[in-house]
Amino acid sequence: WKLLRNCWDWVVMPAMSSKALRLSASPIRSFHTPVYLDFGINAELNLADIFTITAGTHLEDLVWKERIGLALNLRAFELIAGITTQSQQFLKSFQGAGFGLDVGVRMGF
Repeated sequence: WKLLRNCWDWVVMPAMSSKALRLSASPIRSFHTPVYLDFGINAELNLADIFTITAGTHLEDLVWKERIGLALNLRAFELIAGITTQSQQFLKSFQGAGFGLDVGVRMGF
């Protein structure tokens, strides 16, 4: 079993002089059997480069996921937490048919 992925990120910043609001789309072509397309659309609100709030919808491994997350950037590391509701049907993903939780840490400058 071999997994290959091609990924691109498209980012739009409506206020070009500010990094406060960022919209992004991420299509990922996955070569599984069968071949299908993963993708996501995110909105990100950055407050003073310290707090970041994200919200988005994603289709990953044929499961729709609606995510809201929060990040706290302390320069040397960043703490990230998010919650998702998910389902194989788009409308049910908003109704909480399934749930997910993600927590992470990024390190670096």
